[in-house]
Amino acid sequence: MLEALLIYPRTMDIRIDKTAPVIEFSGERSYTVQQAVYIGCTGVCALIRQFMADDQGIANGLYSKLLNAQEAEKRGNLKAKEGILHAFLNQVDAKSGKKLTTEQAQILKKLAGYL
Repeated sequence: MLEALLIYPRTMDIRIDKTAPVIEFSGERSYTVQQAVYIGCTGVCALIRQFMADDQGIANGLYSKLLNAQEAEKRGNLKAKEGILHAFLNQVDAKSGKKLTTEQAQILKKLAGYL
């Protein structure tokens, strides 16, 4: 699943040849490269839109929770943000195995933990 590739940190071995500007993905020398990917509220909403294409009503409820959590954080109200994200997680759990696959629900819950 493409979404999972975008979410989970991964490492890869690469070979750097000092005589050429090209980086190859195999070779005798290897270096660990880690790349962090930032995904915010907008990115999670895009995944919800993709996952819930057939039920925009539920998707809108999930979006609104994320946007409200983001606004609470901007106001400095971290307790409200935490409560709203908890409601988001509860709704995702309720839709897991129904409107969302178990994998999709796990992805959304993992990402919500980073918000």
